[in-house]
Amino acid sequence: LSANMKGILAAAGIDPERFAGSALDVRDALRKVKRRADNPFGVDYGRFSDDQLVDNWNPSIFPNFAMNALPESVQVMRFLPDARDPGRCVFHVWTLARETRPGVRPTPFFGVEDDADLSGATRPPRRRTTQERPELGFVLEQDVSNMALVQRGLASSGCTEVRLSEQEGRIQQLHAEIDRRIAARAAR
Repeated sequence: LSANMKGILAAAGIDPERFAGSALDVRDALRKVKRRADNPFGVDYGRFSDDQLVDNWNPSIFPNFAMNALPESVQVMRFLPDARDPGRCVFHVWTLARETRPGVRPTPFFGVEDDADLSGATRPPRRRTTQERPELGFVLEQDVSNMALVQRGLASSGCTEVRLSEQEGRIQQLHAEIDRRIAARAAR
């Protein structure tokens, strides 16, 4: 198992060193733990589907808003383009974490600091991060670490087409909507 998967198991109260399954078994193990009335997070998961318990739901809202969502926490992301450089943007991320049982932290997906107050009594200070040190939890840190390389590749003269995964279909929808709006404006 990867270090990230071990961290997810540990956050759910499963000893990763004693976990006998493979990476393919992690989702089922997490579902079982979360479905218990005495689950480590202290969250009532009764209204969540099995997939909502363990999958990172990632809706997007046109033109520049997206979320990563799990029952324990949500990341809200806003992308603001740089007017002078189309290869750059400002990336705002807000992480909202629900209160869990005392001493229990949300999943490490979203970079909630170990000392962050989850009761809502205090607001954590804003952090400014960089592409070199994103401090956003491992999901976004992986994405941010790839952004410069992907952007360079897209701008290269050798890039004649882009093949998107099923999960990245929203990128195709984003560009289709931009094209539709440009065509509608040109038709006026």
